Amino acid sequence: MLLAHIIFGFFLLIQPLLAQEDTVGVNAVSQETSVYLVRHAWHAGIVLPRSACDSLLIIRDFPGADYIEIGWGDADFYREARSGVWVTFKAALLPSMSTLHVAAVDQAVAQFFSGRDIIRLTIKTENLTSLLDFINKSFATDEEGGAVRLEPGLYGASYFYKGSEHYYAFRNCNTWVARGLRQAGISISPITTLTVNQLMRKASAYGTVVQESD
Repeated sequence: MLLAHIIFGFFLLIQPLLAQEDTVGVNAVSQETSVYLVRHAWHAGIVLPRSACDSLLIIRDFPGADYIEIGWGDADFYREARSGVWVTFKAALLPSMSTLHVAAVDQAVAQFFSGRDIIRLTIKTENLTSLLDFINKSFATDEEGGAVRLEPGLYGASYFYKGSEHYYAFRNCNTWVARGLRQAGISISPITTLTVNQLMRKASAYGTVVQESD
């Protein structure tokens, strides 16, 4: 009987420690999310797991995706496959309307974007919420508060959406990503991140290079 009491008392003593260990394990998983930067020539897209994007305004447009890739840029330049001199000049020097390109990724990120530079970044849940809020504010909305969808996008199941901000040389596609990453707790200065080379180089200091271009 005495032995039973001793064993029971020992169990009561270690139970909080066991509970704490279980909680730490769950929190370590649930409080971090992997996101990716994918380079596309002159700009980069942010790739997020769809399961973490329920609050995005456009999430219902991509029901079967494993990941969602989001990019931001000049409304005319981004949407034209072959931009002329005037469109390129306007995008670089004159303030213009913006657009967002959102694409469904239905397989592993490195496989879907084969041959592209890819960096994986790990961010905390509370910072992910701030990043999603930042992205949502980048969408222009209609009277009902929904994102304004335009035409189909550049590849796969993708669409362009009307942006809420103006685009110009010092507030471009790469500074937009840098601003989003700052919301995600990654200290990259948008002011000094005007090119995709600067963006990818700085981001690599905070993450892991998953794939390099061919």
